[in-house]
Amino acid sequence: MGQTISKSDQIIELALSYNYWLYGGYIRDSLTGDQFKDLDFGCSIEQSSSIPNFISKLKESWQVEITFDSLRDTGSVYSSTIPFLRRIVKLDVEGLEVDIGVYTNIGDWMRGKTAADFTCNLFYKTKDIPMGIKFVPEGMSSNDILDMTKQKKCKVINGQDEEIWRRRKSLVDRGWSVE
Repeated sequence: MGQTISKSDQIIELALSYNYWLYGGYIRDSLTGDQFKDLDFGCSIEQSSSIPNFISKLKESWQVEITFDSLRDTGSVYSSTIPFLRRIVKLDVEGLEVDIGVYTNIGDWMRGKTAADFTCNLFYKTKDIPMGIKFVPEGMSSNDILDMTKQKKCKVINGQDEEIWRRRKSLVDRGWSVE
């Protein structure tokens, strides 16, 4: 008897086929065996013209609703605090939140250190890179980050605002140790 591919796996495979990159909590939670709440993809401005086709392909298998599109709903970028982010599209794919961040390009996204909040959120995946680390904070190694994440330990990299403390509390409530 063969195995079925889960909805999230199918969506990830489709997004990677468009040369989008996967980042965020899904990878972190996959490393620890935790439940994930959403899928976060990035694409470049040049790739953004493929978003309607990506959504159409999703609709071939699931009900999809665009719950937010920063350009449609606000007429501007989603966040002034995330460098190189030009648009965000949020989808509801039968209860699974799928976010697509449109960045100037992947190189700029990689350099956008101010958007990185915790060491456990530095992972990404592309069609050609099964798991990468966006950057390695000073005084750490990539193995340190991976080992800490597997042990549900992380460090705050950047930020002291209310959003960081809310996200920190969320991690702690899920059993994480946050330095």
